[in-house]
Amino acid sequence: MTNQTIKVLQVGMGPLGVAIAKQIQKRSNVVTVGAIDIRSDLQGKTLFDLDQELESSVVIEADAQQCQKRVKADVIVLTTVSDMERIFSQIESLAPLGMDIVSTCEELSYPWKADALLASKIDAVAKEFGIKVLGTGINPGFLMDALPLTVSSVCQRIDHVTVTRVQNASHRRLPFQQKIGAGLDVSTFEQKVKSKEIRHVGLAQSIEMIAQRFGWSLDKVSDEVTPVVATQDCGSKEIRVRKGQAQGVRQIGQGFVGSTEKIRMEFLAVVDASEESYDEVSIQGDLMIQSRIQGGVQGDQGTCSVILNSIPSLLACESAGLKTMIDIPLVSFRS
Repeated sequence: MTNQTIKVLQVGMGPLGVAIAKQIQKRSNVVTVGAIDIRSDLQGKTLFDLDQELESSVVIEADAQQCQKRVKADVIVLTTVSDMERIFSQIESLAPLGMDIVSTCEELSYPWKADALLASKIDAVAKEFGIKVLGTGINPGFLMDALPLTVSSVCQRIDHVTVTRVQNASHRRLPFQQKIGAGLDVSTFEQKVKSKEIRHVGLAQSIEMIAQRFGWSLDKVSDEVTPVVATQDCGSKEIRVRKGQAQGVRQIGQGFVGSTEKIRMEFLAVVDASEESYDEVSIQGDLMIQSRIQGGVQGDQGTCSVILNSIPSLLACESAGLKTMIDIPLVSFRS
């Protein structure tokens, strides 16, 4: 399969699905042969109708089973929802097609602790139909779990890991700036945190993945979301933030063995032209390691790349079931 063009059936043609289709079109080893979406306003349209960089040969359909009978894809790329409850029903309906599934669902990246029952159900469905299912992306999936695990390869002993992701949201799309609560008053921000409208999904999953790989049995995992309050007027081209309003979000995830913090995740995204974006892994142990990606990794582009680069590794994985990034062969760029 690695020397052949991999045929992809895309399920979910929202902004991320379109972005993946555009990246697929620029690659020589993968091609979109079918597209599925439940929205009636998209059905019957071509990929070209969604973005003029795409071709008009693929028509968006409603029925994945009928589409697969015609196109004979090798793998499903599922870009729909972030939570386990909804992704389970989708995977359950797609599994009988007999194709491996790679999904951008954040909670699917490492669900064995946070949602063990649904994880077991997905694992059982995948094994029943002889397929592999993987949840991945830029984060979770790489920056705050697979990357620190790779950096840890040179260590003999590890006492503590800190992973930090700082994003200057001024350069991101308006929906992302709104997602982090920029421009909201603090009380409204906190209400949206309670309703889970504002939060980065995946810190707990990344913490659990690292702990499992390191052989650490965690006694507690915490995940706290707070507003970053503007000390002066600031903002972006799209959103103005007044002093005292939220200019973004700070989220801290922690993994404890007993009362000792072993893993710390720091996620910061703010609308502030002066903020420096970066991704950093810090390891304390027999070696003191600090590895920083200056400027950070762009989230949407990175997610598309991780999804597509993980497909050959998922297809090469021999046993069926629910997989994570630590279960499949090393993921890397494929030309």
